[in-house]
Amino acid sequence: RPVAIWPREMPPNQELRTAAQSAARRRVGIVRRGEPAVPGQKAISSFAYPVMIGDDIVAVVGFSVAEEDDQILQAALRRLQWGSVWIENHFRERRAVNLEQSAARLSSALDLVAVSLESEEYGPAAIALVTEIAVRFGCERASLGFRDGSSAKIAAISHTSEINRRQSLVRGIAAAMDEAIDQGRVIVFPPMSESPSIILKHKELSERLGCGGPVVTFPIESGKRGFAAVTLEFPLGHEVTEGDLDLGNVSTALTGRVMRLL
Repeated sequence: RPVAIWPREMPPNQELRTAAQSAARRRVGIVRRGEPAVPGQKAISSFAYPVMIGDDIVAVVGFSVAEEDDQILQAALRRLQWGSVWIENHFRERRAVNLEQSAARLSSALDLVAVSLESEEYGPAAIALVTEIAVRFGCERASLGFRDGSSAKIAAISHTSEINRRQSLVRGIAAAMDEAIDQGRVIVFPPMSESPSIILKHKELSERLGCGGPVVTFPIESGKRGFAAVTLEFPLGHEVTEGDLDLGNVSTALTGRVMRLL
C-alpha cells in the first residue's frame, strides 16, 4: 500500500502499481513502458525498485515518468537504486534497535526468573519477585495474584511481608486482576489508545484506593485459561510505554509459571 505519494493529490496509477508489485515479486528493478494517452504525446513509463534487507522486502519505490528513451530510463532506475540506500539504512537501524531492545527485555525477564528461583520456598520467592519487579519498572507497588475459584487471591505485594486480605486496597488489587483475567488481555489505565476493555476496577484502584498514577495488569494464561495476574501501580505522572508493556508481557509469562510450580 502507498505510504508516501507525490504529488499528494495524484494516487499511483495502475501501471505504477503493477510495476511495484512486479518488482516485489521478482525482487529486481522493473521498467514498464506505457502507451501515449494522446497521439504525439510522450508515453508515461513506470519503474520500481525493491528495498531489501537480506531476503526481506521492506519497501518498494516507484516513479512514473514521461520518457521513452531506454538509456534515460535505465539511468533513472540506477539513480532510484542509489537513492533508495538511505531507506535501506533506515530500516537496518530500526531493525537493529528492535533487536537490541528485544534482547534487553529477554535479559531482564531472565533476571526476574533467577530472582524467583533464589528461594526454594514459595512465600519468600513471591515477595522477592514482586519487589524486584517494582524496582525494575519504577512502580509504587507490584502485586502477584492467583485465581482461587472464580476470583483472584493476592499472593504477594512488593515490600510487604504480610497481607491483610480484608483491607480495601488488597480487595481492590484483586478486583483489578479479575478484570484483566476475565477479559484475557492486558489492562492499562488510563488507556493508551481507544480500547474496548472494561477498566472500572483499574480506575477505582488508581483514583480511590491506590497511588493516583497509572495501573497496568498483565494476565497470565495457561492454554486459554487465565490462572494468575501481576498488577503494577505507578506513581502520579508516570507515563506507561510500549517498552513497559513488552517487558511486562515477557516477564510475567515466564515468572508466573515459575511461581505456579513453586
